[in-house]
Amino acid sequence: MEHVRPKYSCRSCEKINTQVHIKQAPVPSTPIPKGIATPSLLSQIITSKYQYALPLYRQESMFKQHSIEISRQTMSDWIIKCASLFKPLYDRLHQVLLEQSVIQADETTVNVVSDDKFKSYMWLYCTGTDTPVINNPFRNIVLYEYQASRSGSCPVNFLQGYS
Repeated sequence: MEHVRPKYSCRSCEKINTQVHIKQAPVPSTPIPKGIATPSLLSQIITSKYQYALPLYRQESMFKQHSIEISRQTMSDWIIKCASLFKPLYDRLHQVLLEQSVIQADETTVNVVSDDKFKSYMWLYCTGTDTPVINNPFRNIVLYEYQASRSGSCPVNFLQGYS
C-alpha cells in the first residue's frame, strides 16, 4: 500500500520572499508506530496463528510463495506489540468476568519450543452461556493466562476480587 502526501505551498509567497508555509497531510496512523504492517496484515497474521493454528514458520513460507519476505521473528515481534493494543479490551473483559455468578477455570500444559525442560501452563477462565444478557453485552467470555506453574496462587491472583 502506498500513501501519497503531496506538499502544498504558496507560490506567490515564494516569489516575494515572505514566510512560506508548507502544508502536507499527516502520515496515516498505524497500529505499530513507525511500522510498515497495516491493520489488515496484522489481523491476517494473528487470525491465522490463533484461530487457525497456523504457525509463524508456515506463514513465513506462504508469504515467500508470493515473493513477500516477512520473517517469523518479525511477525512474532508484531504479535507481541499488538498484544499491548488488546490489553484494554482484555482488562475490561476480565472485569466483566469477575462480575459473573459462575466462573469456570482449568489449566493445561503448554509446550514451549525454546525450553523442553520446564512445563508451562495455559490457564483458561470462562463464563457459561447461561449468563444473563441483561446489562451484559459480553455473553460468553473466555480469557487465557499463560503461567509458568499450576500453583493455586495463579487462579487466586487472577480471580482477586471475585466472590
